[in-house]
Amino acid sequence: MNTQENFQSFNIECLNSKDSRIKAIINIWTNKEINPTIVDIDTKKPYTYQGIFEVTYIEYKDSENVSFLTKDIRKFEAFYKLYKQTENENIRMLIKGCSIENYMVKFLVNTLFTMKLEMGVRVDYSTPTIGIFEEEEDVNQIATVQEQKAYYHRWLKSIEGLPY
Repeated sequence: MNTQENFQSFNIECLNSKDSRIKAIINIWTNKEINPTIVDIDTKKPYTYQGIFEVTYIEYKDSENVSFLTKDIRKFEAFYKLYKQTENENIRMLIKGCSIENYMVKFLVNTLFTMKLEMGVRVDYSTPTIGIFEEEEDVNQIATVQEQKAYYHRWLKSIEGLPY
């Protein structure tokens, strides 16, 4: 059952620990797997799912020979694992998925899309989506995982009580 499906590749730019621009390739694919074991992004504990699941793999390779491979049954989690690994190595991916104002809201968690979140404005299915691997031209918008999550939680507070 381990055959690569839905293969996609993205060429991106990053900033390394010396703030030099480097090239990287992101490869994404899925495999149907029986009883996959996935490490939780927050607790770091492995969990074995029972049954057949489509597992998303995301591979990062850059021009400095740094590479990472993440996997999860949710694209959202696989992406954020990669985001965290690059951050831990002082690599900043210059992509929309790492921009402070963009987040993979609940109805996008199994896609490769994000939405720009504006304080005080709800999002819905008509809100434009942005590919997470699209280039972010403003380096100042690139945030850590924690900064992006904090922005998301501030946004959630800003829409409390707003009509749907």
